[in-house]
Amino acid sequence: MGSICTGGYMENRKKFGRDIVRWAKLNWTLSLILLLYYVFLKISENSVDKISFYVALGLFVVDSVFMLKPAKNWNEAFKFIRILVIFVNSFQISYGRDYYAFIIMGAYMLLNTCEILVVVNYYTDAYMRLYLFIMLLIPSEVVTIFRMVSADYQPNEILGMGIGVFVVHYVAANLMNFSVDEIDVAENNYLYQERRAEISEKNNILLERAQDRVKEANEDLARQAIRLESAYKKINVSNSEMSLQNDILQKLVSSLDMEALLSVMVSTLRNELGLMCCAIYILPDTAGNDMSMFSVSMTEEIAFDMKAQRIITDFIRPFAMEGSTLIDNNVEKGKYVLSDLFTPFSIMVLPIKRKDDVMGSMLVASGNIDAFNDNSMFYENVVSQFVVAFENASLYARMQDMAVKDPLTGIFNRGKLNVMIDSYGRRAIAEKKKVVAFLFDIDHFKNVNDTYGHLFGDKVIKMVSEKANHLARDNGGIAARYGGEEFVVAFLDKSLEEGVELAEKLRKIISETACICDDGRRVFVQISVGVAAYPETADDPNLLLNRADVAMYYSKQHGRNRVTVDSEKVRKEVN
Repeated sequence: MGSICTGGYMENRKKFGRDIVRWAKLNWTLSLILLLYYVFLKISENSVDKISFYVALGLFVVDSVFMLKPAKNWNEAFKFIRILVIFVNSFQISYGRDYYAFIIMGAYMLLNTCEILVVVNYYTDAYMRLYLFIMLLIPSEVVTIFRMVSADYQPNEILGMGIGVFVVHYVAANLMNFSVDEIDVAENNYLYQERRAEISEKNNILLERAQDRVKEANEDLARQAIRLESAYKKINVSNSEMSLQNDILQKLVSSLDMEALLSVMVSTLRNELGLMCCAIYILPDTAGNDMSMFSVSMTEEIAFDMKAQRIITDFIRPFAMEGSTLIDNNVEKGKYVLSDLFTPFSIMVLPIKRKDDVMGSMLVASGNIDAFNDNSMFYENVVSQFVVAFENASLYARMQDMAVKDPLTGIFNRGKLNVMIDSYGRRAIAEKKKVVAFLFDIDHFKNVNDTYGHLFGDKVIKMVSEKANHLARDNGGIAARYGGEEFVVAFLDKSLEEGVELAEKLRKIISETACICDDGRRVFVQISVGVAAYPETADDPNLLLNRADVAMYYSKQHGRNRVTVDSEKVRKEVN
């Protein structure tokens, strides 16, 4: 507490205006007045004690020097010189008996005493202040005793007067010193309270800062907790995604059917991830498929029909053709055509690639915003797994095709045809349905080979088989190469009349289609067709191909480029 009071005391002295500069100016003013008074007396031709004049001049010079730089000049040597000059000046004025000079010097002494008692920080000790005050009173004591001696006072009177003057001065000095001490005590108490308030304020500031640091630490802990929770959630999501990938992989490797792979992929993703829609579109002529493949899985709330399939297909097909990517985690209402079916908040379309070749695209749509912010890698991994499985299924399909399809035309071979005809026959008998088949041959095909070469002959065979295959698929049937330039088209659940109509349609299409030679010549070919049907012309489905073959030979024998229906008359005439 002592250090608090001392520091506050020293600083508040300046705050109360008791600075050295102000007191120096006041002292300088009084010394100037004293000097001017002596100058005035000298000009007025009044008697002036030269010693008093020069002493007053010295006091003025000392105060002038002190006033210029009071803080710098207030050192021990200068204080001694100044006190000495004040002492000499006081003694001379007291001895000279000049009333006005005495008054001026008295005021100066009073001002100087106040300076010593109050202002000067150096004199903070009460005993030192009292000692200096007594030293300043010595001139008046000496002058008083000197005058009493010169006035023939008795020794006991001189002693009593000197003691009385000293006591009066001493009591006055102690009263003033006591007053200053009381003021100092009150001031110190005030400064102590003020300092305590400052310390309390500083402590409050420190406490607030500490509280702020604690708050920041708590906030940092909260942020760390949030980050840890987020990391924990990401780990859980990653584990779930890895588990789902394994599940999808197990399902994909368990099937070698391409259509089944698409269905497993979209249904598993949608069900496990809670998607609104998941769809895969495979481009035609990709991985051995001659037509595009499409599979979609949607929530039960979305009505799925041909219109919905067309909308989704039309949306995803351009991405598949361009191999582009779309990620929109905040879908605006009505931005995409999918809004006609449902309202997704997040959409992602990823290309399905085999190395650098684009096979198709996968669409995923979610009812949540920012659903595909951090998990696009998961979907890319799933797509990669799908590509591997789809390639395996495609390879298996190609191997199967090699066993059941003609290598030149790509349609079924004779072995697969026999299996399909047998299947049609058994179903027709069991389900009481009809079966129709027509067998046709390219007219004068040997001349085509001899005239244009076998490579052009192969080109003709491919054109004919393509037209036959399109006709069969468009009407729910099958087409097969029976051998050489002979082909068969068969339909389940179609009548003889319908078969004849389709055979005539195919004959006309082929006869009107030109094959272009290397030299630019256009070559047209014709076919001869024989039609047989169960149960209209044959009571056993296994006899259909033989009956159709006989009818075809009838067409050849009767002008070619015609359709002949199996009948007993035709069979008798051919045989």
